[in-house]
Amino acid sequence: MSLHLSADHITRPGHVEQVRLADGSTVHLGPDSAIAIDYDGARRTVRLLAGQAMFDVTRDPDRPFRVAAGTVTTTVLGTRFDVRMIGGETSVSVSQGHVQVEDEGTSPSTQRDLLAGDWIRIGGSRPAETGRIAPQLVGGWKRGEVLAENRSIASLIDEIRPWYGGRIIVTDADLANRPVTGIYDLRQPVQALSMIVQPYGGRVTRITPWLLIVSG
Repeated sequence: MSLHLSADHITRPGHVEQVRLADGSTVHLGPDSAIAIDYDGARRTVRLLAGQAMFDVTRDPDRPFRVAAGTVTTTVLGTRFDVRMIGGETSVSVSQGHVQVEDEGTSPSTQRDLLAGDWIRIGGSRPAETGRIAPQLVGGWKRGEVLAENRSIASLIDEIRPWYGGRIIVTDADLANRPVTGIYDLRQPVQALSMIVQPYGGRVTRITPWLLIVSG
């Protein structure tokens, strides 16, 4: 089904939107992303259909706030947190407060409690990964930044794709798997790609305005 038919809010590549919900909660919707909203008298549910979103939730003990992203559900009472579905992975990171993350894609389903600065990454055949980050760095994409700490070039390219609006093809598997550390400007995707791969002998070639080739 087309996202345009199922989404209540959808963004274009390279564009970020702030959405105010009926209860006063706020959603910062990332580029090339979509959400559907399901509110009633007993529940507050937002479905992340694609991309990434940062949530600033108004506390309501009688109506927990839930974000469903694929098989992963995040439940809170009132907090600020980030949910992302990028590159085949779903991740949740907490800026403030306390959330519970449940992955129904495992049997039995697994649950994790996250506090401010905690993150979890779920996806593929690997076990869930967890870690910590300075809480003020959560949701850095809202500022147009991506922070990489020993992450593969391939995963960073997945972060950049929603900001580019065209296709990015990587032709060198060894280059794609190299780990990198740094802070990169998502608002300048071509320059960011060049900064990421050039130290390792990689190059970025623009074939058309909508096609980039990353090669070794």
